[in-house]
Amino acid sequence: MNNPIIILSAAYDYHATAVKWALEGRGHDVVLWDGFAEEKSGHANYALDGISSSLILGEQRFDTFASAWFRRRSPYRSLRDAHPSSISFMKNELSSSHEALGLTIEQRSQYVVGGSSSRNASSKILQLETARFCGLNVPDTLISNDFHQVSSFASRYERILVKHFLPHYWGDTSNGQIRAVAPSVINDISKINRRSIEICPAIYQVFLDKAYEIRVTVIGDRIFSARIQSRKGGAFLDWRQEYSNSDLAMSAMILDASTESSIRHLMSVLNLRYGCLDFAVDNQGRLIFLEVNPGGQFLFF
Repeated sequence: MNNPIIILSAAYDYHATAVKWALEGRGHDVVLWDGFAEEKSGHANYALDGISSSLILGEQRFDTFASAWFRRRSPYRSLRDAHPSSISFMKNELSSSHEALGLTIEQRSQYVVGGSSSRNASSKILQLETARFCGLNVPDTLISNDFHQVSSFASRYERILVKHFLPHYWGDTSNGQIRAVAPSVINDISKINRRSIEICPAIYQVFLDKAYEIRVTVIGDRIFSARIQSRKGGAFLDWRQEYSNSDLAMSAMILDASTESSIRHLMSVLNLRYGCLDFAVDNQGRLIFLEVNPGGQFLFF
């Protein structure tokens, strides 16, 4: 396969498979590699001597890639039969070797999306600082595990919102139910257990009375914006938890030139070539930047 496009993600990731299908339909050679595994397709070989180096994934050798899309980190597929005491060690080794492999792929790629240079862009603090620097409005925010500071912050507002740094899901094998971490509204900080604040930092923000939200998908220099709101009027607390809600309404829209300019500036500073940005629009029509997801979803639009 000569100079293909490589996508690094799980084979069951429908975004990765959809993009692979679309690119192949345009005549491109595409490789979807979903991590190390005992199966032949999950074997990786990197060899180096004093003259040259070689990279083999599965049974194919790759000298160069037209482009690489680091869609979702999927370092390994299975740890079957591993001794329980060795699982932590194996996970660390697999993750580290996957990262090293990724850097090798980047070096061999003419164009990289979501690689090592953009990894820092996932930092919530860096995103908010950069958004403000680029001229976007940001919500009043405190990231802390200091009970007194959190209490002082909460006292300045009628309500605050508590957000997490990463998504997390709990699965109940007995009934098949899955629960996810979601933002929480706090009306009275005195009713919150002090230890739950001090044991781990969280993101505390002023609660925004939203008229609606905007999802902005940036692909290279192109910007695609969608307005998201309830059909009954107003916005959801977290529209991402409302995918199956028939009350969820989405419609295409075009942002003003100034906002699009600030978004492009933000993407440039964060060194991102792809990302999904979330904005809230308050009742005064003010756009407020919430976050950018370097690996965000887009197929549901």
